[in-house]
Amino acid sequence: MSANVGHAERMAELRSSREDLLTLCTGLTDDQWLSPSCAEGWRVRDVIAHIGAVCKGMFTPMIVQQMFSKDIERLNDTTVDARRYWPIDQVLSEFDVWTKRTIGFVSVASRRPFGAFPLPIGDLGTYPTSVFPSLFTFDFDTHLRYDIAPAIGLTIDPPTGQRTAVILYWLIPGLEQMNRTTMGWVDRPLALTLQGAGGGTWRIAPGKGGKLRVTAGPATDAAAHITGEASEFVAWSTTRTPWRQAHIELGGDAAYATKFLDTLNLI
Repeated sequence: MSANVGHAERMAELRSSREDLLTLCTGLTDDQWLSPSCAEGWRVRDVIAHIGAVCKGMFTPMIVQQMFSKDIERLNDTTVDARRYWPIDQVLSEFDVWTKRTIGFVSVASRRPFGAFPLPIGDLGTYPTSVFPSLFTFDFDTHLRYDIAPAIGLTIDPPTGQRTAVILYWLIPGLEQMNRTTMGWVDRPLALTLQGAGGGTWRIAPGKGGKLRVTAGPATDAAAHITGEASEFVAWSTTRTPWRQAHIELGGDAAYATKFLDTLNLI
C-alpha cells in the first residue's frame, strides 16, 4: 500500500475526482458526447454509461455478476451495450445519481471496522473494502484523464501527489492479483520504484497460483529494478500508453524486467 494515505484523504480524492468528471460532462456538446473515446469501441457517452452502470449495479442484483464474473471487461461491455441508445440526459442522470450513492456507501464500508472485509471483484481478485475509495477514484480519474479528455482535445492538469497516492492504494494491491493467469513465470523478486509525489518503492515477489506478493520498502534481493515516474504509472500499467514510451529505467536483469512489463496489465 502507499504510505500516508488515510481514509479521509481517500474519500476526499474520491469526491473530487467525481466532481472533476461531472463538471466536464455538464459542459460537453452533443458532438463531444458522440465522439469516439480512447477506450476502444466506446464513445464518450459509453464511458460515462459504463461508470453509471457499475455504480448502479452495486445496489441491484447485478452486484452478483460484478462479484463473481469470470470476465469483468466483457461484463462491462454488456452493460454499455444495454445503454447505447439511451438519451444522453438519461446516461448523465444515472451517472450523477448512482455515483453519489456509491460514495455514500463506500464512505461507510471502507472505514474501520468494515474496511477489512474481503469482497471479490470478478476476475480482478478479492480486496478489502478499504481500497474501494481508491478503486473508484482510479476509475473516475483514469477515464477522464486518458479516455475522454484526449479524445475531445482537452488538456487535464497532472494529478496531484495525493491523487496519485490514492490511486496507487488500489493499483498496488491489484498488482498482486490482476494478472495471476499470466504471471506464473515470475520466479525471482523485482523492485518497483515510482518517483515523485505519491510514489514509493515496492518489492514484487512470486506468490502462489500466479499471484504476486507486493510489499512496501526496498528489495535488496531483487533480480531486476524498474524505476519510473509515479504520475505515469496509471498510463503504462493499464497499457493505455506503451511502457517503452514512458520515463522508465531498468536495472539488473533487463530481460526479466522487460518480460514483466510486457505482461503487466492492470484494470
